[in-house]
Amino acid sequence: MSPRASRDSTAENATVVTSQKVRAGHVDEYQRWQNRTNEAAREFDGFEGSEVYPPGVGSENEWVAVFRFSGIDCLTAWLESDRRRQLLAEGRSLFEADPTQEVLRGGTTAEQTPETVTAVISHQVKPGREEGFLRWQKKVLKAQEKFPGFMGSELFKIIGVFGLTTH
Repeated sequence: MSPRASRDSTAENATVVTSQKVRAGHVDEYQRWQNRTNEAAREFDGFEGSEVYPPGVGSENEWVAVFRFSGIDCLTAWLESDRRRQLLAEGRSLFEADPTQEVLRGGTTAEQTPETVTAVISHQVKPGREEGFLRWQKKVLKAQEKFPGFMGSELFKIIGVFGLTTH
């Protein structure tokens, strides 16, 4: 954690989940680029952590990067920074298309052990159907709780989907 990061446990955290398809033959170069990106994010106020998830079976070389900050203002400062824009421009040739990202607010900082697995699942809910979705989500959670090793679930309301133009 950056020495400048907020340690206020009552702060409402903010997270960005970025998904990007890395061009075939560029994985090593991508990992070096992602490491530089992670290091740059660490320098921003409110940085709490980052994770990078390699592609799963059948995911067509799609990598997921997660950045957590102590609040939406801190995350926005990172997302809109010149440093991040520069890194995106440098990495543009590594990707098949522009990355996608979702910004989430709320929840708590995860304390994970090396054998912990985190799944980030995104749903598009049609306007006016939010209450039905939440009822369904509660049923799913009750089913998940029956599985050994299940540690919990958090539901985040998306506060924005930002297009990343790196031209």
